[in-house]
Amino acid sequence: MSFIPYAVNGYTLQFTGRKTWTAKRTYRGREIDIVPCTWTRDIKTDEEGRFSFNVSAPTEKKRIGKAANPKPFVVAIMEAKNWQTRPLSFKRFVTLYEVRANGRVLGPHSIEADILRSVS
Repeated sequence: MSFIPYAVNGYTLQFTGRKTWTAKRTYRGREIDIVPCTWTRDIKTDEEGRFSFNVSAPTEKKRIGKAANPKPFVVAIMEAKNWQTRPLSFKRFVTLYEVRANGRVLGPHSIEADILRSVS
């Protein structure tokens, strides 16, 4: 993981810590928020053509809270250096999406969110 700032869709993203999978999002040097990060391969399409993906939530309290919150939030999408190597290693940020949790808890550390729009 790199703490180097990356330019994405007009914003700057920089990881907040080694194991957090969150990034600080800034615009023209001003901090906007801290956004969760997820992998490109976690994006999926349902039978109705809606896009969704897993969003990491490190604790049960945060996971349940985020799954139940109807307020949209921004997620950074990452690409891995090599999809065959575990653990995955960060290559670059690809894009940003505004998403809304759809209430589904997928596992001990993730929820599902529907993509509302690309953020630029």
